[in-house]
Amino acid sequence: MSSKKKTTAENREAMGTLFPKLRFPEFRGTAGWVGTTLALIADPIKERAVQGKRENVLSLSAEQGIVLQREFFGKKVAGDNSERYLMIVRDDFVYNDRTTKSSTFGTIKRLSKHSSGIVSPIYKCFRFHSSESPIFWEWYFESGIHNLALAGLVNE
Repeated sequence: MSSKKKTTAENREAMGTLFPKLRFPEFRGTAGWVGTTLALIADPIKERAVQGKRENVLSLSAEQGIVLQREFFGKKVAGDNSERYLMIVRDDFVYNDRTTKSSTFGTIKRLSKHSSGIVSPIYKCFRFHSSESPIFWEWYFESGIHNLALAGLVNE
């Protein structure tokens, strides 16, 4: 019976760390990618709109991202009482769990077109820690890689 010696990549994979097959020279010998949860690298947004202050009322579009509600719908559809609305700023993310043809598990978009605004409390909003790159995470969500993780969490 021959015992096959595990390669370094197999050893690392067995330990739960992911290492790409192609490594750039400046990354040789460094740690691989380790899986994490969103709760460890981002925080839910809880800041509410300031009553009486005029803010951009924003909506989430699966195709266009986070847009001004009055431009997207041609009018403001939010009511006059916005005290429950969430205040978001550039690089915050908005998630709508409503499914569409293009997004089986809902839509996640980054606020990039406006410096700030308010969104309906029907959305789940989160902000990555400063050590994370919002542009990387925007690419990640646009790629659909996260759908596998969402599939195990979404009921219908």
